Amino acid sequence: MIDINVLEETEERYAERKAPRETTQRKIETRPLSEVDTPERVEQRMERLGFGAEMARSVSVGELVTATLDEPSGVTNVEAVALERVLGRSDLLSANYFRRGLAVASAVGRIRIRNDRGRVVGFGTGFMVSPRLVLTNNHVLRSHQDASFSQVEFNFQDDEQGRPLPTFVFDLDPNTFFITDAALDFSIVAVRNGALPRPLKSFGFCKLIEAEGKILLGEYASIIQHPNGEAKQLALRENQVIDLLDNFMHYKTDTAPGSSGSAVFNDQWEVVALHHSGVPKRDAQKRVLATDGKVWTEDMGEQRIAWIANEGVRISRVIKRIKAQNLASAQRILRNEIFEAEPPRFVPGSETTVEPSPALRAAAAAPSDAASFSRSPVLGRDGSVSWTIPLTVSFQVGTPFDAPVLSASAADAGPSITSPASVTDAGAAPA
Repeated sequence: MIDINVLEETEERYAERKAPRETTQRKIETRPLSEVDTPERVEQRMERLGFGAEMARSVSVGELVTATLDEPSGVTNVEAVALERVLGRSDLLSANYFRRGLAVASAVGRIRIRNDRGRVVGFGTGFMVSPRLVLTNNHVLRSHQDASFSQVEFNFQDDEQGRPLPTFVFDLDPNTFFITDAALDFSIVAVRNGALPRPLKSFGFCKLIEAEGKILLGEYASIIQHPNGEAKQLALRENQVIDLLDNFMHYKTDTAPGSSGSAVFNDQWEVVALHHSGVPKRDAQKRVLATDGKVWTEDMGEQRIAWIANEGVRISRVIKRIKAQNLASAQRILRNEIFEAEPPRFVPGSETTVEPSPALRAAAAAPSDAASFSRSPVLGRDGSVSWTIPLTVSFQVGTPFDAPVLSASAADAGPSITSPASVTDAGAAPA
């Protein structure tokens, strides 16, 4: 979903940051991490990954480190290589990388924007951030009224055999909870639990982390999304972070732009930004260009725009704004769940999640160096990585039209099954 005002504001910010951005890009190619981002942010990132801050001074984003650090630091050359593989350009990842990705992908849904007659007029992406709340862009859901007519649809994707899965549609419930902010371009709204075979909680949620240091300049991010209202897709480590503003983050890609309301993840599948806009390529007449070099028109969809860079809202800023809201007691309880609830454990290959036990919750809450380091890929002492992936991952391009849609609303006595064709044939404006 394209918003012209948001697009123009993004272009202005991008143009204003030309000089510092180019300086950063040169540093990314030639300097150690401690000279690309600020020392404070580098230390925060290392601590989140379980590494000592001393190691950061000897690691380059662009090349492997071969020098051994001073003996008193206790950091070995193998560990320095490991850190490079965590933060650098290596494509070697832990065998549980996709397992974790499947867990967070389950919480990403398609926002069905509807008018007061129940007609779908557009699509966006959103993701659950607690057992009851979904986060998307303000320009996707601008008002309480917009949200009251709209829905979120989960499981709009294919199974491992390439067959469309049944989808589950839940009404939004802004009367219970709704916060929106045009400046940071976010809306967060309650989802009504319906009488469906899969309860809302089974899709899990993405835990939001306010602390900074979740990603550094030069690192790559992944985006899970429903571009143009299509089936769920993933841009895997295709967006390199090239600039950090006070409230926004810029990341570039040649092939994989984001879509409105998408979650932007680091390699540990922590949410680092809420994608909301980009910088399009324009011709001499300032017209937006499509990927084929022709002039772009709205009917092509945002996925056909030739993007120069993407922009997301830093999730730490979204969290601060949410925490600053003066809410009624019932809404405060729902807001607190964003920060206090723990996501259920996802079981790959099934459509179920397992609620964490009290003991597991306590262990997760307790500080532990070992737990912190487990976020990083596990490498052998020789720097090797073993791949064992006991699962099949499929990503579907295009919109399936033969999978059932299970929909729940306040008036439903039980699930109803309709054809997805009724969604796209209702005159929806893909975005």
